[in-house]
Amino acid sequence: MLSNFIPTIYFGLLTGLAMILALLGNLFLLPLLIFQFRPLGPELKKESIPA
Repeated sequence: MLSNFIPTIYFGLLTGLAMILALLGNLFLLPLLIFQFRPLGPELKKESIPA
């Protein structure tokens, strides 16, 4: 983004925007998806744990 060459400036801005959007998606969307789909399986009940 600090270049004098205009296409390089645009590429730097686009790269920065992509990294910010990826960070926001990771912070907000990923926890919601984990809670929604529960990829680690159902929670264990006390009755199903062998003594």
